[in-house]
Amino acid sequence: MDNNSYLEKIERVYQLISTCPDPDKREADGGWSIKEVVGHLLDSLSNNHQRLLRYEEKGILDFPGYNQELFVKRANYQAFEFSTLVSLWYNYNKLLLHIYDSIPPENLSSTIKVGERPAVTIEQLMKDYFTHMENHERQVQSIIDAQT
Repeated sequence: MDNNSYLEKIERVYQLISTCPDPDKREADGGWSIKEVVGHLLDSLSNNHQRLLRYEEKGILDFPGYNQELFVKRANYQAFEFSTLVSLWYNYNKLLLHIYDSIPPENLSSTIKVGERPAVTIEQLMKDYFTHMENHERQVQSIIDAQT
């Protein structure tokens, strides 16, 4: 997938989260609020930022996984200003795409192992990252839909 497709996804998710009527609204089962989902997306983004910068040319980077529930709790995203979270998420994603675009093509097949998961290429890591983003996009849309 090319960076234009990734940028379109970022723009679409940005429009959804930046215009949500109540970012404090939680999932019906008491799960994360929209604010916490955006915070979790920032955690994922910051980890992928580090993975892209630390990759081993034509080798395997062994990178730790993380406890997403613990990260969201420790960061206390619920108490943070939503517009700042959204702006940070949006602009940080643009930086991630810039970094990805700056990786020499011959290094895109370098692999990254995250936690106990099998190693994947940098290209697959980015595809997985955007699939993850789309999963949370659906989650946020569901929370918004339940508000109306």
